[in-house]
Amino acid sequence: MIKFAVVIFPDEDNAIDVISSSWILPPLIANGGTQVKNCRYPPSKVRGAKLAKLVCNHQPPSSDWLVCSCRVLKEYDNYLTAREASIRAEEASNLEPSSVEEADSRRIRKRIQNKVKPPPCNSNSNKLQKIIAVAEDSSDESNTLEDDNPTTFCLGLVRETADLERGGYEGAANDNTLFAPPHGQIEIYPGGGDQNTSATHQAEDVEFKNQFVQFLEENRKFQDAVISKLEIISSKLKHINLGTTCAKNIKLTGAPLLPLTSKDGLASLITWLGIDKNSDLMIDYLSLHGGENVSAVTGSILSEIFTNQFATVVSFTGQGQKAVCGIKDSILPKLITKSVRSNKGFSQATDFEVKQAIINWLKNAGDRGGGRAARRQRHLTG
Repeated sequence: MIKFAVVIFPDEDNAIDVISSSWILPPLIANGGTQVKNCRYPPSKVRGAKLAKLVCNHQPPSSDWLVCSCRVLKEYDNYLTAREASIRAEEASNLEPSSVEEADSRRIRKRIQNKVKPPPCNSNSNKLQKIIAVAEDSSDESNTLEDDNPTTFCLGLVRETADLERGGYEGAANDNTLFAPPHGQIEIYPGGGDQNTSATHQAEDVEFKNQFVQFLEENRKFQDAVISKLEIISSKLKHINLGTTCAKNIKLTGAPLLPLTSKDGLASLITWLGIDKNSDLMIDYLSLHGGENVSAVTGSILSEIFTNQFATVVSFTGQGQKAVCGIKDSILPKLITKSVRSNKGFSQATDFEVKQAIINWLKNAGDRGGGRAARRQRHLTG
C-alpha cells in the first residue's frame, strides 16, 4: 500500500519533507542499521501547492525528476498527519524515527485527556483538495521565491491543513475566514496546547486581520480615485475631435465628391439631399466629428463639405464682394444643425449658435491655409 513517508535528506543539510512512498527507490547500502535509500524528487520549479498536489495524488515520477539520498523516518496513511509529523521532527532535538514516534505518543495522550476524537483518515480529503486547488491559483507567484530546501511548502496550506486535521478553528467558531501567517513563519496549533500559546495565536490573527482590513480600505480609496479619473477622461472624450476617418464607413452613394470644389458641385449636393433617405445618411456621415465647442464641431463638418478654396467664394447669404453663391435658402443650414446635434455632447446646440459658426467659418476661409500670413506679407511689401 502506498503511504506518505516522512524522510530526511542527508545531502540537503538534513532537510525533512513528506513524499509519496512510491517515490522511494530500493535501498542501496546500509549505514549503522539505518537504511539509506534513494528517492525521486520533483525539480526545483515544482514547489508549494503544486508539490503538495503531486504528493497527495502519489504522482508517478517523471524522467526529469531528481535522484536524492534519503532516510525514511516514518510512514503514515494520512497526508495531514505526515505533514504535522515532519514539522515536529524539524523542531525535535534529534532526527531519529524515535523522536517522531515519541512526539506522536505525547500527542495521542493529550487527545485522550482532552477527549478529542480524531477524524477518520480520509474525512478531510475533499477539503484538502479544495485548499490545494485554491492555493495552486497563486502558486505561480510564490514559485518566484526560489528555495533550495525541499521542505519549502505553501505556508498558508500548512496552517489550514493542520487545522483541518483537528476539525477546524476550534477557538474561532464565529470566524469563517482562514488567514495565512506571514511569509517565513509556520504556525501549527497542536491539540491540547496551553492557554498562553492560544492567546498568542489569537493576538497574531487579530493583528493580521486589522492589517488586512486596512489594506482593503486603501484599495477601496484607490479604486474610487481611479473611477473618478475615468469619469473625467470620459467627459473629456466627448469633446475630442474624432477625425473624419470615423465617418468613412458610411457610403454616400450618388452624392457628388466631397469636399465640394465648385458651384455646380454644390447644386448637385443640394439636389441629392432633397431625398429624405440621402439627407438622413448625410447626417449620420457628419455625426462623428466631435470638437471642443459648437464652433469647432461646425467647422469640422463644413471642412467635410467644402474645400477651403471654394469656401472663399461662398457666403451664408450669397452676398459679398467675392461671393458667387450662398446656402441660406438651401437645406444645408438645417442639415448642418442636425449633424452638430447628433455629435455626442452637443444635443442642446441652438440654431443661433450653429448659424453664427457657419457664418464665421465661411467668412474666415481666406485666413486659413496660410491666407492671413500671405495677406500680411503683401501689406508689408506694398
